[in-house]
Amino acid sequence: MAEETIQSAQEAPVQETPVPEIPVPAPEAPNRNRKGSPLLVILTVLLTLVGITDLVLWGVVGYYFLRNF
Repeated sequence: MAEETIQSAQEAPVQETPVPEIPVPAPEAPNRNRKGSPLLVILTVLLTLVGITDLVLWGVVGYYFLRNF
């Protein structure tokens, strides 16, 4: 009986193929001179005013609701 030499996939020599390196761009520095949008400031102020108005109105409703008890 002839013996056959068979290499399994785990024993087979691995040939490494060079992987081309992809250059990674450097992260851009944040622009510190950039100002926020005036629309953002206006919306923030309006949202704050609406929140304050909401609290005042709930306070008035709560006052009259609890006054009747």
